[in-house]
Amino acid sequence: MTTPSAPFTIATVFSSNPFGGNPAAIIFLDVDTVSFDVLRGIARNFNQPMAVFVKPIEPLKPGQTTIHTSVRFITVAGNEVELCGHGSMAAAKALLSFPGVAGAGITDIQLQTKTRGIVRVNVVAGGLLEMVLPVGLTRPVSSEEEQRVASTVNRAFGREVKIKHIAPGGEGFEHACLIEIDESEDLQGSKVNTAVFGEAGYPFGLNTVTSNVSLKTSELNEQFVSRMFSPEVPGGEDSVCGSAHCLLVPYWYKQKGLERGKESVAKQPVVHRISWSDTTSRNPSSLNSSLAFTEPPLSLMATLKLNWSHGQHSEVYDLWSWSSDAVDRVVRTTKRLRANLYEALAGPNADGEPDQPLLLKIARGPQALADLKHEAKIYTKDLLPLQGVVVPKFYGLYETRIKGIPFGCALLEDCNTGLSKPLLDPREVNTQVMLAICKIHQAGISHNDLLTSRHHIVVQDRGVRIIDFTNATRHVCTNAVPTLYHSLPRGFFCEELVGMEKAFGVHSDPASIPQAILAAKKCWG
Repeated sequence: MTTPSAPFTIATVFSSNPFGGNPAAIIFLDVDTVSFDVLRGIARNFNQPMAVFVKPIEPLKPGQTTIHTSVRFITVAGNEVELCGHGSMAAAKALLSFPGVAGAGITDIQLQTKTRGIVRVNVVAGGLLEMVLPVGLTRPVSSEEEQRVASTVNRAFGREVKIKHIAPGGEGFEHACLIEIDESEDLQGSKVNTAVFGEAGYPFGLNTVTSNVSLKTSELNEQFVSRMFSPEVPGGEDSVCGSAHCLLVPYWYKQKGLERGKESVAKQPVVHRISWSDTTSRNPSSLNSSLAFTEPPLSLMATLKLNWSHGQHSEVYDLWSWSSDAVDRVVRTTKRLRANLYEALAGPNADGEPDQPLLLKIARGPQALADLKHEAKIYTKDLLPLQGVVVPKFYGLYETRIKGIPFGCALLEDCNTGLSKPLLDPREVNTQVMLAICKIHQAGISHNDLLTSRHHIVVQDRGVRIIDFTNATRHVCTNAVPTLYHSLPRGFFCEELVGMEKAFGVHSDPASIPQAILAAKKCWG
């Protein structure tokens, strides 16, 4: 008998840090085929604040730009909720990273909820994700509710809090309550006993405490700050709650007289862009919530099945990654080049033989893994625009523990793959090397090993690649161009660029270029 299985991943939303933001498990499973008890059990086993069950999609058609599928949200406590903002973002990112969808040009994700209509997530400029949520309105509070909420807030904060307004949610948000407190209360810096909101008889399961932001305390001109407390969330507080903004945004837009459609900034606790517009969706009253991060808006866990061949033996290891560009893969090593470097073939993490040539750089032990993580950060942050131009493409950093020892591997472009006509003109080699290193310095990076070894330069028919940034450092370069004016005081010129100019510049001796480079020999460091 075959045990039923379903693809899944874990994502952290509203953050580029895998240990920040708001995590969720995304399980690709047709919920119509299983009972709710099974779904609840799966959600509890994942032990994430939210489990999002996404109905698997059909293969994409040529030219398709929209995906429509259904979702359901179940908390770690086993309760189903009608709407979850961070769960919707996580589901959209998982769909965009799914084999056959990644890189296919999808720009619109439509998630059909069980009772709250469609949540739309769009891919916008810069690779950010923009989520459109329904607006939630508030209703007048009864005197009994007002007393109970005020008493609960005071006990939770451990002091008498200056409460300015209490507003329970209206239709569709009956479980929620918005509480505005005075900005002098230091909402973000306050210690809160979240267990108080879970006491028997308290009527609201989602409690959003919010306050105005003064010019003195504003970091990025945010209009308001908020925190959300709920007994349904592990620890009692949701670090970033998308659905809470269904009440927050229309409330503050009205309170502050903000222009409809004009983008504003909010903080809970990370900063994100929000706007309330009548034209952003088919729903005339919609909340358009767009996240403002210069880095990818969420980190998605990916897995790597590594088939490590050595001699007539092979071993299989399972690794994981939080690299923003990493995807599920299976990799098989084919040839050892150096102690820490292998030629390999990669493919999607599914049935079939891997066929994409790449290089596998490994690290064993805490220090070696730390060095590899440093190099990966250089590739994915500072040198991201230069990948595939003057540095190799970077396909992700994966890690695990083997016999208790930290182990990691980076997947990189094999720059010599498909080499048809090596660049042999010495002067052109020099020119390409200088152009490459200047671009790297313009990106704010000093390689630091180029003057000690030529094994960090690979020549190919498309130009050159600078490789191995293990010892690279961030660097503010004067002009980011070489100079030979050695009479200038130290600090008025870049020593690495001056050294490179001596070796590869217009006055260098072409005959000094190693024959290994001219022959485009693989010389990874």
